[in-house]
Amino acid sequence: MYSISNLMNNDIIKSTIKKQLKSDINIQTNYWIFNKHNITLSYTPTDSIYLNIISNTTFINYDCIIKQTDLEYDISLDKFHTLIKNCFEFKSNYLIDWQFEPNLLNITFSAILDEFCDIEKKIQLREKILYENKFFTIKLNEIELKHQSKINELEKKIYELQNTSIIFAHNPNIFGNFFSYKQNTKIFDFTQVNSEFKWEGNYLDFNKLTCLKKIIMFNSNFKYMKTVNDILIYTDNKNTNNINYHYFNGFTNIFNIAQIYLPSVLELEIKFNDCKCQIPYNLNSLPNLTKLIFDNFENYPLSSFELIKNIPKLTYLIYHICVNITDFANIKNFCENNNIKLEIK
Repeated sequence: MYSISNLMNNDIIKSTIKKQLKSDINIQTNYWIFNKHNITLSYTPTDSIYLNIISNTTFINYDCIIKQTDLEYDISLDKFHTLIKNCFEFKSNYLIDWQFEPNLLNITFSAILDEFCDIEKKIQLREKILYENKFFTIKLNEIELKHQSKINELEKKIYELQNTSIIFAHNPNIFGNFFSYKQNTKIFDFTQVNSEFKWEGNYLDFNKLTCLKKIIMFNSNFKYMKTVNDILIYTDNKNTNNINYHYFNGFTNIFNIAQIYLPSVLELEIKFNDCKCQIPYNLNSLPNLTKLIFDNFENYPLSSFELIKNIPKLTYLIYHICVNITDFANIKNFCENNNIKLEIK
């Protein structure tokens, strides 16, 4: 049995399928197929309710916009939105009555709550004619109806794919302790992985990060060692029976291999953590890099000029806590001649 408080239960609203729009107001949109009609209900809190109904047989289109001023004082816009939703979802004690008139559709929404309080509200939807050519309008509605379900299905799959987590490393000492990022992440931070973690070795998964904008890494992270070896097979051209096996378990520079290509990355921040690891000369996996940061190299000799020269789209170069910069005079001249902003912090 439903009570009046059910009409104000926000959990009921949140539990329905709704489409979030990127705006300052959270517009809630629901879809149903009812009585051979496609129904769209959109609710803008504190502003209005939009109801659109299209026949699956005649493709006649009805719609209306309901504001608080259109309702009586005894029911708010939010409660009326909940009433409509509960009716279309066949909730217990909620009823709908349809009445068609020329160019009009009258719908009565009613609810019996606590066996003593009845709510009944009637709205009127007018036939929506977008063009003088009515046949053309019907055809447009038919096309929209035919493809909307597929569009919704594809949008759902895209959302699920973008929010799928990719595991890049794991901690063998702690069960279920992973280092992972979602496919739609914008910042990838290698420095969050300590020495206890082991890289999974699925380096091709980096290509799935199509929204990635920034990479933060230690200078030791360019050397990428895998947990599991790849086996590369070589055959002697003269003797096909002579097969050589080569076990491969990593890269000396993870961002300079043909298997990885990240054109969306614009910024790279390299932090110091290992005096034995040198700065690489090329980053061909990051073709659109525009900003390069070296951080916390302190007095360690930092040889970065060769890398800087090989980043064609570089526009911003930052050295943060880097005292011993090799070839600094050449770096300064190179930045001046190529309109690269240079900062020493």
